[in-house]
Amino acid sequence: MKESIIPQLTSKEDKAKYIVRHHTFEKFERGNSRSQESREGVRSSMTKDEQLTIILQAAGLDMKEKSNHLIHSINKVTDLLKSNHELREQVDRKNHEKEEIEGKLFSLELENESLLKRISNMEACLQGGILEV
Repeated sequence: MKESIIPQLTSKEDKAKYIVRHHTFEKFERGNSRSQESREGVRSSMTKDEQLTIILQAAGLDMKEKSNHLIHSINKVTDLLKSNHELREQVDRKNHEKEEIEGKLFSLELENESLLKRISNMEACLQGGILEV
């Protein structure tokens, strides 16, 4: 059985960094053998996009898949924000309706107290014989 060339690393990111480092050196060694300073130059000559692509590929992540996942995530967040906005509007409408109902209830309670006082005054008058029916 063939053993893995990549040492046992804990995270995908560590594996990706290891592969990028060795890929860079292999790319260099295929061309010719230069000094250590030249090796660093080969690594730095790779663009950030190339390095990122190699890291993601080494970690098993496809750029197209990741971009699609990012787009999907952004769409979900947008939908969530829209729903949140709609729910806030509903809560505001319900709070406004509640305040209107509480205002009507308060005025009805005042009217009820006034009517109770009038009824008690009329009962007192009827019992005292002041009013004749």
